[in-house]
Amino acid sequence: MQLLIAISIFAVILCYIYLLIRRSDVALMGVLGVHLLGLTVGDPIRVIGGLHISLGDLVYMCTLAAGVIRAVQRIKVITPPRVLAICYLSLFALSLFRGLSTYGIATASNASRSFLGSLLAFLYFLDVDVDDWAIKRYIKIYLAFGGALCLIALLAYAGLPVGGAAIAIARGGVPDPRVLPASSAAAICIAGVMSLAVYQYRKHGMVAQCLPIIFFAFAIYLRHRTVWVMMLACFLAMPLVDSRLFRRVIPAALVAAVVVGGLAVYGTTHREGVDEADFAQSATNTGTWEWRVNGWVELFFDSEQTPLTVVAGKSMGGDFWRIDPETHLAITVAPHDEFLTEYLRVGLIGALCILLFTLQPLWGLRSSLRRDPLSAYPSVSMWILVVVALVAYGVPYALEPHQYALVGIANALVSRRGRANGSEWSEMEPGEAGLNTLSNTGSAVK
Repeated sequence: MQLLIAISIFAVILCYIYLLIRRSDVALMGVLGVHLLGLTVGDPIRVIGGLHISLGDLVYMCTLAAGVIRAVQRIKVITPPRVLAICYLSLFALSLFRGLSTYGIATASNASRSFLGSLLAFLYFLDVDVDDWAIKRYIKIYLAFGGALCLIALLAYAGLPVGGAAIAIARGGVPDPRVLPASSAAAICIAGVMSLAVYQYRKHGMVAQCLPIIFFAFAIYLRHRTVWVMMLACFLAMPLVDSRLFRRVIPAALVAAVVVGGLAVYGTTHREGVDEADFAQSATNTGTWEWRVNGWVELFFDSEQTPLTVVAGKSMGGDFWRIDPETHLAITVAPHDEFLTEYLRVGLIGALCILLFTLQPLWGLRSSLRRDPLSAYPSVSMWILVVVALVAYGVPYALEPHQYALVGIANALVSRRGRANGSEWSEMEPGEAGLNTLSNTGSAVK
């Protein structure tokens, strides 16, 4: 009986990998679904042979396997993002190999889980389809993801054990007073930017008009200062990237602020709400920021660093050990900074690769923005603003797989645009329409 169950599970995994190879939108749904799973039932982890395995890990590993197959099929296609990917993956393999030999399979493998996002971006989402149909599907899927996060937040405020409470229960920790983690609030903010661009350039109507207001109101109401800064960075970049979106976002943001203000007033008389004092504490409390900055300084100037670890990183599996200057206690918590985390594990070269990979769409899509601002659905400016928001978020937090998926898709747009324009990188692959198809939908700018 157990053998039959094992064979059935293996067959399902193979079918899923085959589906991932054929349909990149299924991969995006899987990555987003894993995040939603953790917010609803907690995605509990099981220890198998010393390895901590969850259903989400299986989804990620299947996606990575499909990504390797897709990458091998395009191995002759050389683009700047792919060069960065090869360099980064080589350094990651070196760090993992050193970690396996130093700390063992269990410790090194469990530590490498935090790098699944960058691996997925390089190995899978860099090669996703970016034809007109595919990009529309990505946007619809992500907007549905943002709506699901808002629904989970409402259920959490109603008292159900979902959101941050579900994660705390699964991990045996104490729930955060904020009902959703920062990564979820950031995803809602990005969904707001996407819905704003869709309303400006593609769809009109009451639902399309209300979506940005709803998403921005939730992103503010969840009380993550990092997300507030992320929104501010995105709004400040809008006049430089797309003045039409900036004019559109002003009334949406004002209405969202009024809604949040009304909810804060309501929270002063109702226990289940968030009141003005909660917002004031979130806005004025600087202890967390100082703790993070102290940790960054300690880790970056670690006395145990050698020329090899500075260039190529430390072994995978080692603790992020440092002394807190305030409490004088030893701390092994991750540094809460995406690029510093990469520096510690894949060195200065690897961190530079991931930074350039993340920033590549900012200058890679500039020419498209000038020539045809609607050559990528719903607009080229939206993809640039999404990258700006993710870079701002990656400074105080580590990027998660669902965020890296957007970075990978943005780089896929850059790569396909280069080939579609006859770049010297390579010839366009057979059957790959790239952004030529997208431009058919962008001939009329509102």
